[in-house]
Amino acid sequence: MVLPEKYWKITINGPSIQGVMLREAITSIRESKELAGCLENITGFARNFEDGVEVIIRADESTAAVFLEAISRIPESPGSMGIVHFCGKPSLEEIQDPTKLFSQDDFSGFGVKRDGEQKEMMLALQGAGKLFNASARIQREVFGLLRERDEKKVIGLLLSIFYEASENRIVIKSKDSSSLSVVALVQGLTNPPIPTSSFVYQMNEVYRKINDFKNLQKEASDDEILSVIKTLSSFLETVALELKARDIKIN
Repeated sequence: MVLPEKYWKITINGPSIQGVMLREAITSIRESKELAGCLENITGFARNFEDGVEVIIRADESTAAVFLEAISRIPESPGSMGIVHFCGKPSLEEIQDPTKLFSQDDFSGFGVKRDGEQKEMMLALQGAGKLFNASARIQREVFGLLRERDEKKVIGLLLSIFYEASENRIVIKSKDSSSLSVVALVQGLTNPPIPTSSFVYQMNEVYRKINDFKNLQKEASDDEILSVIKTLSSFLETVALELKARDIKIN
């Protein structure tokens, strides 16, 4: 059963929906792969009005409802960049006497009906400003996420270095170099979690002292063992302070 075509008006209200390519987005919905075959017979146009956009279409009632629902989802789409905000859900109403308002040429296809050149330019400039602000906001959010990710990496490496150094301090007291590990320390030297010269210097000193102890093994004197332990203890205090600055408590 073929449903009769009628004329409909979809009204979209919002303070910032002009000049942000909304009319073009509405046009692209009709051609989207997601709704392929559902909306291709819709004809009409999208145009600005006062503080919003209205869409005039010729379609059967069920197709008009599908189009309305698709338009309602535009603010949720990634392409809107968070700058398209509707005031309430777009409304759909039947146009009772379209011949008095429109010509048949208005329904020869589907597209955007433009305002005067000056107004379109003004809206385009306003839209460009909104897009710039949205882009800057998204950039700030991305940088924030990247900083958060990097900070988690720093904390993870600092914790690995701390617990490795703590274990090494215990092992050195027993003069057993076979259980010593410098995996986290080498990773820290390769990509310093704290890229200051003093922190890197301390890591290098710990690495050198541990290697010296490995070469001496059980022949290390008490003074030599004490020197390594002091170096490790000082380094552990530094790492603990860096973790504390990041609200990480060490047991």
